[in-house]
Amino acid sequence: MSHQSGQQGTSVTESTADHKRCVVVPVFRHYGTTYASVAIAIVKKDQISQSSWRYDVLAFPFGGPIMSPEKLRMNDLVVILPGITGSVLTRNGTPIWAPAPTTLLNWVRSHGHSLRWLRIEREDDPDYDDGVEATALVPYTFAPGLYRFDGYTGMTRHLSGHFQLVMGNARITDGPPANYFEFPYDWRKDNAIAAGQLKQLIDRELPRWRHYVDDPDACVIFIAHSMGGLVARYYIEVLKGYPLTRALITFGTPHRGSPQAFDYLVNGYRKLGVELRELTAILQSLPSVYQLLPRYRAVLDVDGVWKRVFETTHDIKEIDRARAKKAYVLYDAIEAAHAVNRKDNRYAVEMLPVVGWGHDTKQSLRIHRGGRLEVGDDRPPDVDPVFANGDGTVPRVSAVPLELNAKPLRWWMINQKHAMMQNGQEMLANLAQVVGALQGDLRQPARALGSSPTNGFGLDIDDVFEAGEPVTIRVTLHGTEDPNEITARIEPAHITDGSARDVVLVPTGFVWSGEVTGLPAGRYRVSIQSKNAAAGPTDLVADVFEVM
Repeated sequence: MSHQSGQQGTSVTESTADHKRCVVVPVFRHYGTTYASVAIAIVKKDQISQSSWRYDVLAFPFGGPIMSPEKLRMNDLVVILPGITGSVLTRNGTPIWAPAPTTLLNWVRSHGHSLRWLRIEREDDPDYDDGVEATALVPYTFAPGLYRFDGYTGMTRHLSGHFQLVMGNARITDGPPANYFEFPYDWRKDNAIAAGQLKQLIDRELPRWRHYVDDPDACVIFIAHSMGGLVARYYIEVLKGYPLTRALITFGTPHRGSPQAFDYLVNGYRKLGVELRELTAILQSLPSVYQLLPRYRAVLDVDGVWKRVFETTHDIKEIDRARAKKAYVLYDAIEAAHAVNRKDNRYAVEMLPVVGWGHDTKQSLRIHRGGRLEVGDDRPPDVDPVFANGDGTVPRVSAVPLELNAKPLRWWMINQKHAMMQNGQEMLANLAQVVGALQGDLRQPARALGSSPTNGFGLDIDDVFEAGEPVTIRVTLHGTEDPNEITARIEPAHITDGSARDVVLVPTGFVWSGEVTGLPAGRYRVSIQSKNAAAGPTDLVADVFEVM
């Protein structure tokens, strides 16, 4: 048994050859308040250095978690919600959805026998339990043709570097007080079900945190990507979570649905072999995918009239009309509840949508005579020209909540792709400033919302390439600044070994293009930079793709 002491507190350790069991008693002052806490932790031998200690905390038997005195105080609860396919799913401890950080296809091949469990057999029974659990957020997610996302690691690291965040586990019901939770949910099901589970988390954890920080006014800040924003909105509006909500920050959330879902339901993803076709067929059957269909008139019917998908003259073979109409109820319920809730003087939710722009984005579905279907870029007449293009997955019009339609100063416009919106350095710095302002820290002004830059790039690259196939990159120039030269940098997304390859793109009018060959199988990140920095955004426009 040994005793250690230092400026931040004391610890008593019991050592063996492999680990140390510690009782840590840190004491410090911050904003005039003294904090002290006791934790039992395991410190592994290879995690110890003479200058720092890292603890795997087991319990806080005599107090609560530790908050760093060098960071801004965070009295609110922060909850991260991923989009569709963004949570690991297991059944009886076996992963049925957990894409590996190398290639999706390898994972699908090795887990093909478990893919059948992604199907929902009794979707009309909300109480039906098929044994599937959401256990964690995936480090990245990739469903070719539907959704791709580069993970929350950078954002979590940035926020925890600026604020006193105590990491909690949403699946542990009796853990110590915490104010940062990642919320995995079963993204296959109706989003209303996930919203109900989110309510259980908030009802359990917010009172615990309020008591710990002695602040009865502490609320929740939701940070959601894509479909996760719909889950949070349903909780806030329909389940009456607005008195407990400080803000909802959404990254590319399809508040009005997305025509990308048309493309997926109508065409699927047919580029690579039977493995991905099987996965595509399963995902096409899910209630959550139907809830991503546009709620506005985005279908040009055979009679030349723009309609909602369930209003067409004839059935669309690939889309179940009844399921599409049922899915619309989600948006209708949110809108109706908001109309009532906003009259309550307790309603003070800050809605901050992060809206991607500048990238070719599916806008509509056209039905030709004879039944041929075409998903394309035609903008429906109900959509104002200001909403042209989007983030490559979600159109601008959909990334803006309906109630903010006439409030452009509340839109947070960024020239970034859907998969990468949350990871840029300028984006993270602005996010930290906004969150700090929500905590009353005004030492640095928050970024002015609504200011859309006039110059930027539109990046177009396929989701997946076969091994040996040239990787084609296409960049559209927005604005009047001459970039002088545009380079695409391609590097493995899961390692940083300096093996990047730069490709100088060739201009043809406002479009610059190029290709690279010989990439081995794996996941890659592509970023666009110009010799004249004024021609593009501060954060490099980027995206992810796979070679299989």
